[in-house]
Amino acid sequence: MHKTGSSSIQATMAKMATKDPLYVLPNPANNSVPLAAIFEENPRGLFKHRSKRQDPEYTSKIIEQWKNSIDETLSSCNARSVVFSAEYLSVASHEAIERMRDYLSRYCSSIQIIGYVRPPVPWINSAFQQRSKNRAVNNFQELITLRDYRKVFEKFDKIFGVENVSLVVFDRKTLKGNDVVLDFAHRIGFPLNHEDVVQANESMSLEAVSLLYAKRFFGSPMNWENPNSAKAYARFLDKLRGLGKRKVSLAESLVAPLLADHQDDIDWMEQRVGASLRGETDFAADAIGGEEDLIAVALSSARLLDEIEPGLAPRDPTLESVTAALDKLYGICLAQVGGATRDDTIVTSFARALEQTYGATSPNHTEGRGASYVDLSRSIMNDLRKQGFVVRAKQMSTD
Repeated sequence: MHKTGSSSIQATMAKMATKDPLYVLPNPANNSVPLAAIFEENPRGLFKHRSKRQDPEYTSKIIEQWKNSIDETLSSCNARSVVFSAEYLSVASHEAIERMRDYLSRYCSSIQIIGYVRPPVPWINSAFQQRSKNRAVNNFQELITLRDYRKVFEKFDKIFGVENVSLVVFDRKTLKGNDVVLDFAHRIGFPLNHEDVVQANESMSLEAVSLLYAKRFFGSPMNWENPNSAKAYARFLDKLRGLGKRKVSLAESLVAPLLADHQDDIDWMEQRVGASLRGETDFAADAIGGEEDLIAVALSSARLLDEIEPGLAPRDPTLESVTAALDKLYGICLAQVGGATRDDTIVTSFARALEQTYGATSPNHTEGRGASYVDLSRSIMNDLRKQGFVVRAKQMSTD
């Protein structure tokens, strides 16, 4: 299941490079994309974030390389056990899991599934900060979600048999050595010392999440057609990740309705693992109760921007001044990875001018307030060029 320390498990197994148990695919350490690409019916969607990977010939070549690598490793290894780790399998189709079972059965006499189950309230809080980075999320409410436990885990019971599926509550107090990596190593019979554990924590603090939210939904829109944008965004996230220490915690008013909607599913999961998933029910006094609370945290956290770039934090933190500082930071990141294209500059400038003239595109601030203005600006630019006009970037006016 996502948000259960799988990145640390994968990084540690790849680093240890042991012969028995053998970590079959150490590169990439997260086996999600390779396994999904090999066993899903239509794997090309997995490569949609990079234009060159939309090429069927390119994707087929990469998938074939992964499959050949697994074939060769499993055919030649002398290990008593081999390991794959892929949280994507928790959301894979039933058919893909069956194909994976049939494939591995050619090489393995038995297959054991180990899955970690995170209780609902910690999962909701963790998913909130994770989804804040997802550019497909369009508003505050979409950040609040809970995975369907039964949909995630029941397919493994049906395909491999309950006796071959170990589901473990993700609670550090009950895990071996209070650490999920040590717990996993113990379950596969691999002696591991605490100093060997790689902590691959990609979590963001509440302060960082609030600043990211301000940028994404109130700052200048990011032009994803610029080939440098994905790298710039990753660098932008890395810079924010080092800020702040507060954990994301949502108020009971946001969490309780979701728990009520999933009550039957939570009951099923508790019965399956034989343990309560309720955990601590106390909610922090300063928990986030809505978008206004998150923006308030962003304003109070703006001073932290000086830790990234001295002088970047606004002296008078308002939503406008904070988003301007965040826009500047993103611009720095974009320049560091190759810069904006000429068309990107034209489109962004024109979109900003339209936004200043006509206001936000919608009350929901979909993917940045001027997101639809970006599409409109690009359409106007392309139409003008088709008519023979030369479009150059100049200072835009709102007059």
